[in-house]
Amino acid sequence: MTEKITELIDTNLASVIRDTYALDWHGIHGVSHWIRVAENGLRLAEETGADPRVVTLFAFLHDLCRRNDGKDPEHGARAAIWIAEHQWALGQLTSTALDQLRYACEFHTHRR
Repeated sequence: MTEKITELIDTNLASVIRDTYALDWHGIHGVSHWIRVAENGLRLAEETGADPRVVTLFAFLHDLCRRNDGKDPEHGARAAIWIAEHQWALGQLTSTALDQLRYACEFHTHRR
């Protein structure tokens, strides 16, 4: 599973993520959390047919714009904006995949 993740998150994107994330890299919402989300999401993607690239990008981006590890209800919306501004770092995504990724990040903390 980790091999699949490293295929989908290249070193350039990993560097951009590392430079952007303002909290503790090894904290509760950091890289270990993202890897667990990716692993579980990829398992679900196999069952549901979800796009593994969108799932993995979501895992690594959904908490990227947190300002703290506590209550931060707008962090998903900030992540969606970040995605729109950093499409160049995400590799080849269809407009549908990009929309799915932005929607998932924006609304993962509350209902629309």
